[in-house]
Amino acid sequence: MDYKILLVCAGGISTGRLIKKLESYCQENGDNLKISAAGATSVEKIISDYDVVLVGPQMSYRVDELKALGKPVAAIDSFDYATANCKNIMALANELLK
Repeated sequence: MDYKILLVCAGGISTGRLIKKLESYCQENGDNLKISAAGATSVEKIISDYDVVLVGPQMSYRVDELKALGKPVAAIDSFDYATANCKNIMALANELLK
């Protein structure tokens, strides 16, 4: 797989740990992905550069608003986000891209 994922959280900071784990997980599985984080206030400016948008649980109330920008969007499950369950998070991203 070769696509770009945007992770959105309230300030763009809490996703840093998650990005590192996702990158390692993808590398171990042979996936070539670009994964970036952004705070909610900057999403509109950069969303067009990404294939899929995953939203942190604290921002799940914005999913419908972000979908209106024309990209596949879903909220990451709270437990998966907190535990950095890369397998489930990547399954969610892959499902959005189907």
